[in-house]
Amino acid sequence: MQGINKARLRARFYTLLIALLLALPQLARAQSAERIVSIAMMRDDGAALGIKDAAQALYTPSAQTLKLGYSSAAHWLRLRILPDPAGGEIVLLVRPTILDDVQLYVADGAVFGAAIAPVPRYRLQSADWPSSLRGYRITPPQEGGDYFLRIASTGAIAASLTALPIAAAQKLSLINEIIYIFYFTFLLMLFFWSLRRFLRAREAMFGWFSAMQIAWLFHNFFAFGYFTILMPSVDRQSVITVFRCAIIVSALLSIKFHRSVLQRFAPAPWALRLFDLELLLVCSALAIFWSVDHNLGLQLNAWSVACAPLVFLICGITAKTEASPGLTAMRWIYGVFSVVLLLWVITFFGYGRMTVFALYGFMIQGLASGILMFTILELHDRKTITAAKAARNKIIAMENQRFVEQAKTQTMAQFIDMLGHEARNALAVINMSISAGTISEGQRNRVSDAISGLSDVIDRCYMAIRLDSQGQSVSQSGCDLALILRKICDSHLENKRILLKTPQQASLQSDPVLLAVICGNLIDNALKYSPPQSLVHVDLSAQGRSVTLLVENLAGTAGLPDPEQVFQKYYRNPRAKAAIGAGLGLYIVRGLVHLLAGGITYKPTEGRVIFKVSFAC
Repeated sequence: MQGINKARLRARFYTLLIALLLALPQLARAQSAERIVSIAMMRDDGAALGIKDAAQALYTPSAQTLKLGYSSAAHWLRLRILPDPAGGEIVLLVRPTILDDVQLYVADGAVFGAAIAPVPRYRLQSADWPSSLRGYRITPPQEGGDYFLRIASTGAIAASLTALPIAAAQKLSLINEIIYIFYFTFLLMLFFWSLRRFLRAREAMFGWFSAMQIAWLFHNFFAFGYFTILMPSVDRQSVITVFRCAIIVSALLSIKFHRSVLQRFAPAPWALRLFDLELLLVCSALAIFWSVDHNLGLQLNAWSVACAPLVFLICGITAKTEASPGLTAMRWIYGVFSVVLLLWVITFFGYGRMTVFALYGFMIQGLASGILMFTILELHDRKTITAAKAARNKIIAMENQRFVEQAKTQTMAQFIDMLGHEARNALAVINMSISAGTISEGQRNRVSDAISGLSDVIDRCYMAIRLDSQGQSVSQSGCDLALILRKICDSHLENKRILLKTPQQASLQSDPVLLAVICGNLIDNALKYSPPQSLVHVDLSAQGRSVTLLVENLAGTAGLPDPEQVFQKYYRNPRAKAAIGAGLGLYIVRGLVHLLAGGITYKPTEGRVIFKVSFAC
């Protein structure tokens, strides 16, 4: 599911990016129809001049993109605009939309030059372009006309002017909206991505990144003019004030986020103090903005932002601790980010002539910041997930090891309990027999049986240990299973109870010693747990390329073994513990049968115990 979400996220991002790349050439093509032939500017420091005085003032040439400083001054622009060659209207577009105050003065009637009237009369025209961009529809005369534009803005924002025929203006407005939508959607995607990571990991830097993105989204909602479109009744001065405040809050959250990222790499303490100083400056700027002077608060905030690239570089250089996504990766990412931010700052203060940075600087900075910080956080997140998986796997391995150790401890406890029980039984028989003044033949036999039984228990324990440790060796040679069975039965003390049925010969390639252990254990088990004097049937048959051994006996006082546990180590029916035994005989039989590539089954039928063993010839 997570892979699908990431794939969708990438698909949407690349779709928007392709749309943006396709739009950029159209942007240049739309502006190629420019109808402004000259621009001159005059600074009104007191912001007190009216149109009459401004029209007669001295102007100096200016570019179409101009910088506005943090001051109460107004800027007057005299524009010479040519008509549309096709005879249509011209649209004067003023960007960005968040300028404090823009006033366009148009010549009254047909009066455009001093040749007709000594002092031309101008009237104020309202913006009437149906777009988030501020636009004015005008109709210049055939020889072109002079227009006056008054701009007042307390923020250090670049202003860009362009006059285009209606078709080109529509295209430019559409492309501008595409760029805005791409940028806004990108920030929104980053916000939801970081918020999801924060809710999952609860890491502070993801939380600060989410807060920074939501602050930039709020800032851009005003900067793109969307709030004014949705809420036209709200006083414009209030909108401007909230927007300027959002600039400072965005700077505050950005600095806090970058500090949370870089402090993980343990830069020099004094370098981190630079971050703290920046935070103090921005907080002071916010307080001054609301309580003393808007311009002074914005200026202080601007200087703190201007110092940010230097602070990033110092922290990156002095960092000395490895952290995800790596010290080198962090330095490269913050190096690139600092360069982009520095270009924006240079243009921001009016020292550069890069029109794109002047007009779209905050968007470029936002995109660069978003992409680079997304990169560093995604790499960190991947390393964190990898480390978490490794930790989980280590915990699982430790848990499995603990279960294995517990099983070993339990097995050892069962073994000691079994061996102690059988040893005590044997010793009790021996002690009872030797305590008499004289030892009868029957007592000697009981002592002999006890010692023999205890020896069998010890032998089977050694055999089980070799099986468990895979230390049991196997030798392959030609052997006759029928001959092995006859030797076992003939040498058994209770051979009269064994009813043996074998073919003349049953040859196979196997280990004769292990075959004898298998057959001996099965016969011993049948004789021990069947009723006294009852017969044990041992049938061997050879069919095709396999031999089958059946060992069958009546169930004795111990009853029928449990099919689910009969081959388990140390399993003994509770009623079978009167006879000496280790609970290892059938466990050893099954292990040896599998070691010799054979098969064994147990099937109780109507009070009879039947074991079936088969081997390939």
